[in-house]
Amino acid sequence: MLWKKESNQPTALYVDLFAKTPVSMIDRALQAFSQYSNPAKSNQTALQKRMQGNALFDKRKWAEAMEKYNESLCFAIVGSKHISLAYANRASCFLKLKLYNECLIDIELAKKSGYPRELMSKLNKRESDCLKCLAGCLTFRDANPELPAFNQKLSFDADENVPCMANVLSVNRNEMGKLSTIAQQDIDVGQTIVMGKAFLVYLYSRFGWKCNSCLKDNTNLMPCSKCTVAMFCSDECQNNVLHKDECGLKFHTDKQQNGLLLNEIRLLLIAMNIFDTVDELMNFVEDAVKCDNIPISLVDDRSKYRMFLKMPISIKFAQKPDFLFIVYSIYKACLNVKKISKQFDTVHRRRFLMHLISQHTQITNFNSNHVSSRPKDEVDFYQQIGLTLNFFNHSCAPNVSMNERNGNSVYVTIRPIKKGDELFISYFKFLLQPKHVRQQCLWNEKHIKCNCIRCSTVSTSSAVQRQLLTLDPSFRLILSNASKLTPYDYSKIEETIDKCITFLRKYGDEDWCDEIAKIVDAYINTLQCQISRPVY
Repeated sequence: MLWKKESNQPTALYVDLFAKTPVSMIDRALQAFSQYSNPAKSNQTALQKRMQGNALFDKRKWAEAMEKYNESLCFAIVGSKHISLAYANRASCFLKLKLYNECLIDIELAKKSGYPRELMSKLNKRESDCLKCLAGCLTFRDANPELPAFNQKLSFDADENVPCMANVLSVNRNEMGKLSTIAQQDIDVGQTIVMGKAFLVYLYSRFGWKCNSCLKDNTNLMPCSKCTVAMFCSDECQNNVLHKDECGLKFHTDKQQNGLLLNEIRLLLIAMNIFDTVDELMNFVEDAVKCDNIPISLVDDRSKYRMFLKMPISIKFAQKPDFLFIVYSIYKACLNVKKISKQFDTVHRRRFLMHLISQHTQITNFNSNHVSSRPKDEVDFYQQIGLTLNFFNHSCAPNVSMNERNGNSVYVTIRPIKKGDELFISYFKFLLQPKHVRQQCLWNEKHIKCNCIRCSTVSTSSAVQRQLLTLDPSFRLILSNASKLTPYDYSKIEETIDKCITFLRKYGDEDWCDEIAKIVDAYINTLQCQISRPVY
């Protein structure tokens, strides 16, 4: 039914996807979907959030306390003392986390926001302590010169057509018609080969931790002056065109359902903002979905959107009984946004919108990386879609690690790669799981039957070879270090990464076995710790 028209006439409308929708399903959608407003600004709530932050601060949980102070900022009424108090308290967290520049910025924000005169001596003392810590070093990195910058740029020159990818790679179509990435030269372990900004990010919950627009954290987040769920890391993010249309939107009391609806609204707004008119958008989409071999290019917004539209989808998802219910709910939510309803104002355009939302929904369902709020939490915290994910196929014996933070994807080589080799990532963090668990997960989530070297063959590593790996002095040290790391263990992270690189380089020709899997898994987890640490 997707992209099918009522006839072969040039002016024919797209079929109405909801024409045969049971009345009971529509009633259920309308009952579940009714427009709610986000909580209003409230100094009482701002005070409660700040008190919760103080309790966490007393327990030395600086990051968690900062999140509560951010929530306090979101709820505080503009012009009230609660804004200045939240900034001042957040400055204490930055001081404890050794983020001195951020601490000074917050102190200045507290003063500009009318910090109570009777408490000013306390704030001045905090500023003095921060300046003492900062004396002789402009940044924490200057105070710790042994701490190298983490993968701030590609290890090679950028590709001309895909600027976020190293030019030592080529993206081709394999015999199955799927995209695959091939090495054009030998590549060592530990090389950054992709630094890609996500095409779509959306924050589902915990609004006091990350920027609403780019997911940046550990910075001086500023609250929206109107709603209570958006914070921004910069003027650029605060003034982005998306939030102008999103501000205050809420359609469902359930965070997960609300996030799903608003995520798709953001995606549609992104697409609309790329084009001057909605008709131009429609012509572009129709051309993209018809074209089989689109150029491999990510040089501008249009080429990125074209690549997004060609990302794989799951037929299995579209066949679920509640699929049309999901699409219908999103469609109704979109038409409640003034900008969208105003531009999709005819039957012709709204029929197109039904199909576009269906396409978008299938793509985001199949390609999004959902991150939970906390371990074992079934509620998503945020999601993002990186377009380069489409270039790398899955293997349970990967030679590349893909890690994400702040709306960016960073791909690092984790095994030696020879010229002509295909580069693989693992779609899930399950490398230490047995084959049947991995296969079941891949089939359920991606409808993939994995035939990688690890799943289709038996390891030929001998007992002697495997024992040699475990007897290497670095083996147990790597596993011990990696199991206890946090993003703030700066020197331990660098030490563990160096040992992982040396180990995997030394045993690069060994067949995949459980011992190699343990070190690769430890390396991937350590890289995630490294990318998750504060950026100075």
